[in-house]
Amino acid sequence: MTQYLWKIIVTMLLTCNLLNAQSLSQFDSEKASLLEQFEVVLSKLGDNTFGVPIVLTSFEQGGQLKGEIMGVLEHDFETSRQVFTQPRDWCNILMMHLNTKACTYEKGTNPIIHLYSGRKIYKTPEQATKLSMKFSILADGPDYLSVGLFSDDGPWKTSDYRIELAAIPLPRALSDETLSNGTIIRLIFSYRTSWSSRNLGKIYLATLARKKVGFTIVGNKNNMPIYIKGLQGLIERNTIRYYLAIKTRLDSIPNEQDIEQQFSKWFDATEKYSRQLHEVEKMEYLKAKRQELENQRREQKKLDAM
Repeated sequence: MTQYLWKIIVTMLLTCNLLNAQSLSQFDSEKASLLEQFEVVLSKLGDNTFGVPIVLTSFEQGGQLKGEIMGVLEHDFETSRQVFTQPRDWCNILMMHLNTKACTYEKGTNPIIHLYSGRKIYKTPEQATKLSMKFSILADGPDYLSVGLFSDDGPWKTSDYRIELAAIPLPRALSDETLSNGTIIRLIFSYRTSWSSRNLGKIYLATLARKKVGFTIVGNKNNMPIYIKGLQGLIERNTIRYYLAIKTRLDSIPNEQDIEQQFSKWFDATEKYSRQLHEVEKMEYLKAKRQELENQRREQKKLDAM
């Protein structure tokens, strides 16, 4: 959907006042809160630097880093719900990130997702850092979904890792079928830093990532935007990477694209924001992902056999 069309959508939604107090009364508090937050960012969806209907915010406070995206996916709620409630799909989503070396999951009533992370070059799971996250479906109804991946502890004494996603159908007050068939989402990626991780982060940001920036514009110089840097820039880059992976996974469903095709599509999507997200060349990324995917499948077979 074009950015121009989203400007029309925003105008119509605001004119119709879809999110007034009367309409909110039919939702419970969580759904109402999500709708209220959506209303706050609504005017920004049609005119932003991303070219898609999303708004990105971030903050760093008291040792906590948080990136958050509010936006609309051009996929119906039920299709989105089927993806967001499956640990297997979350592993496919997380695997697109170039720092993810493998992702496996334990089945059962309390699923666990094991995320193996490392440098942007090829690494085996044994060479990577393992983060085990509880996968929880917090709410699953006909018009509201909330899921989360949580871990109390992380590498380098970091803590409170959270990937949270809430979703509701786009309100159907508009007659245009394209507009009424989307899904509003809120994606949050956050964790709490430690003294060790902050010091390592400072070294990384001062050396390998010294030219890296985020997406928030904090100033202007010679008519050119100045982007946020540091840890907030880092959390913004990764939050956008996860959003693009979610979108890529959903976009793959109509054409039944396999995971390797999704790797290719995800990489192309990140290159639209090369100033922030470019790290390696596409052939290098795909070669590493094919190897890492084989490792992941091997590790998943081991878990399934237990």
